[in-house]
Amino acid sequence: MVEMGLGLSNLCYKTYGKQILPFFLNPSLESELSFAIRVFEENLGKRMGEIPFDLIENLFEDRRVGRGVIHALMKMYKFKKPDISQHLSSDTLSVLKSLKIENPADLRQMLFEWVNRRYGGFVPTGLRQEALREFSREIGIPFEDLEKILWADEEEHYVLTRNGAKPDVMDLIGVYNFEVLETLISNSKAVSLTVECKEMGKLARVAIKQAKRYSVLCDIFVRYEHGDLEIRYYGPRELFGRATRFGRPLSYALFTTLSVCEKLNARMKALHVDLVLGKREYFYEARGQEIPYMKLPERYSVKESMFDSKVEEHFYWAFSANKPRGWDIVREPLPIILEGRIIVPDFVLKKNGKSVFVEIVGYWRKEYISKKMAQVEILRKNNIPMILIVNKKYADLFSKMNVHVFPYVRRGNKVEIPYGSIIRLLEKL
Repeated sequence: MVEMGLGLSNLCYKTYGKQILPFFLNPSLESELSFAIRVFEENLGKRMGEIPFDLIENLFEDRRVGRGVIHALMKMYKFKKPDISQHLSSDTLSVLKSLKIENPADLRQMLFEWVNRRYGGFVPTGLRQEALREFSREIGIPFEDLEKILWADEEEHYVLTRNGAKPDVMDLIGVYNFEVLETLISNSKAVSLTVECKEMGKLARVAIKQAKRYSVLCDIFVRYEHGDLEIRYYGPRELFGRATRFGRPLSYALFTTLSVCEKLNARMKALHVDLVLGKREYFYEARGQEIPYMKLPERYSVKESMFDSKVEEHFYWAFSANKPRGWDIVREPLPIILEGRIIVPDFVLKKNGKSVFVEIVGYWRKEYISKKMAQVEILRKNNIPMILIVNKKYADLFSKMNVHVFPYVRRGNKVEIPYGSIIRLLEKL
């Protein structure tokens, strides 16, 4: 089982039938969490083996919570190579510079070459200390400094440091709770967020933008009878049939959307996760204020770009630069609400009051293709003018749907799109 977030071994939870109730941190544990932070603070600069992690594990009735707290704190602290130059004399530093030794690996290489010359490649066990002292005398570095330098870059010598400002209790609560949710999402089949919001269109655009940003799949539905917007994400279990690290970007997409909900004064009604643990299916659900306080543990690295793919970028700049036959192109147009589903095409082409929607289809996952085909069918049934620019591999699938399909081909960084055929079609519309 692939472990993400806290990992299932550190996830503290109870089950009632098919419902799972994970343990989340809250301010009632302030004294315990303050102590955990103090343990880390008082051991800054020490190696991993010197830090009394067991003090934190034993703070809680369930040791899994303690291990999870340590995991969360390690998002705000880290072990790094010690700066040994601070503990070396100026004479030693001068010798290292003259020998062009920039790191422990350089010094080890010099030692290995010396051992080859002096001992034929092997130092007898009983002569190790004597050999090191002889080597230190020859190169002019005190024996004590030599031992400090030789293995300083091995992980066992890394020392605890802090990533930024000292965290407080709420920082620790937020990061721990995020890691709990990410563990659930990493084992999920589907995740849905239900929101009551007056600005549904704006929220839908943000949710889709964040989903694209983190390369996750989602559908958005409108529940008119309740005035709700449901954002439904595809989980790793649905896409891949197993737990994967795909849960991390999905968690970030969900969290950033939750943050926007607050700015739009949207009321979060429910968060629902369908997941699989072992071979059994469960669900987690939180309503309204039950949704735990969370905080992003770190910036998740994504490729920041105004476009989701090279194909989109190529099409947009080529079309906007030429404006063939007076057509304009608009990115991320206003959402279309059809049959209770919100759809945001990639582009809309406009001319004299006419609008033609454009969708780029190039994703390889089977579930993505199925989702796109379902959206295209809704647009087609409702007589929405549209153009599909589809990876040549999948063009035949969409051509059977009685819509305008134009296959593209990628050759390295080069994208070949049949612009002439697209322009001829626009002339007829």
